[in-house]
Amino acid sequence: MNEAILNHVRSIDEKLNRKEYIKQFNFMVTYKCKYEPPINTAVFTYKFERSIELPSLDYEVALVDIETYYSFPNVSSNNNHLRFSVDGGNNWRVMVIPTGAYSIKALNTEINDQLPTAGEIQIRGIEATLRCEMKLAAGVTVDFTHPDSINTILGFDPGLYGRHTAVKYTSRHDIDILSVNSIYVNCDLITNSYINGVPAPVIYSFFPNVAPGYKVVEKPYNLIYLPVNKAFISSVTVWLTDQNGNILNFKDQEISIRFSLRKCPN
Repeated sequence: MNEAILNHVRSIDEKLNRKEYIKQFNFMVTYKCKYEPPINTAVFTYKFERSIELPSLDYEVALVDIETYYSFPNVSSNNNHLRFSVDGGNNWRVMVIPTGAYSIKALNTEINDQLPTAGEIQIRGIEATLRCEMKLAAGVTVDFTHPDSINTILGFDPGLYGRHTAVKYTSRHDIDILSVNSIYVNCDLITNSYINGVPAPVIYSFFPNVAPGYKVVEKPYNLIYLPVNKAFISSVTVWLTDQNGNILNFKDQEISIRFSLRKCPN
């Protein structure tokens, strides 16, 4: 066998045994998110059909976009009770607001749908002061001392509200119906991410620019790449939290997150 043939055979052998490493790779994770213990699908692990082997840690990951619905609740079992009387306090009833994502307007609608007579209790937000206005019809009394009462999100102090005549109250404190100020997208592939100086696996943060119940489509204006923390990637785990690290419950709505993995630019 002459030298030319030997060189050709060696070339084929080298190609067959050489590992081709990716330079850039996009992948999407889609799952349904529900966090109502003992049910927990909020922390999701996606396993790749073929593991990704990187030649080094000289790679980085960024979030490309995320799609879901604004469905995480601001009213739940710890703030969804309204104890009231419509006959001057002789008889009492406890209203339970269904868990959900409410605006003040939507909360007012739900309350009036459950009242014996619509309009006996009315609430609205005051934009200029961020306070809540509550109007009570004659003979209607509201008991905000009841456990898990909605007064905590409306800004009212615990106490009894109401008179024999119609009356209007303004909350002493600001409305606190939005307990979530920021949504953190967590990913177990990254490093060099910090919150208040403490390492955290947060790859991106945002807040929906739509009202509760509407579709959320979030795309970073500029992709922020963070270093990977492993060279052998067989899976990726993702989860969404609020600014305090609490896992968010999207009430079984689907979440789709697209990532970009690339070699660090020289």
